[in-house]
Amino acid sequence: IVAEMLINSDNNTAELLTKEIGLVARGSATRIDGLNVIASKIAEWGLPGTGVALLDGSGLDRGNYVTCDLITQLLQRDGRNGLITTSLATAGKTGTLRDTFLSGPGTGTMRAKTGTLNGVKSLSGMFPLDDGRTTFFSLIMNGSGTSTLNFYRPIWNNLAAGLASGNARLKVADLLPL
Repeated sequence: IVAEMLINSDNNTAELLTKEIGLVARGSATRIDGLNVIASKIAEWGLPGTGVALLDGSGLDRGNYVTCDLITQLLQRDGRNGLITTSLATAGKTGTLRDTFLSGPGTGTMRAKTGTLNGVKSLSGMFPLDDGRTTFFSLIMNGSGTSTLNFYRPIWNNLAAGLASGNARLKVADLLPL
């Protein structure tokens, strides 16, 4: 269920899974109970919760706020072979990345989750390096036009190239189109 939800970005499954989390942990299959359990886990695991607001399970509510730091640390906690990481779409192969990264760095190896709203585009995941190391990343872009193909694709391609270089930190300027 988690793999199908993440690979295909299935918002309905995300909402239902949130309610199921509430039912199992608190005996109540509501969005609020599910989100409270998720928020408690963020705190319990020592993940950064500052600036985070969870209003629904799918992420479609514009009042939701997550940080790149939270997503990256969650993926690092899960690890290269964890349930979440291995359930992400594969670049150029599956789900929401089936038609993205068809060649170049990360093709067939990078795993990531996309996110799209009008004026919002995100890509978060795991990039395996040739030397056996793994880089976890999260990029969330907000603003007019960011969800258009001509805006985000060059940035995503530059991100993949930067991740392939194995640098510990990428500069935002290095991701912007030339």
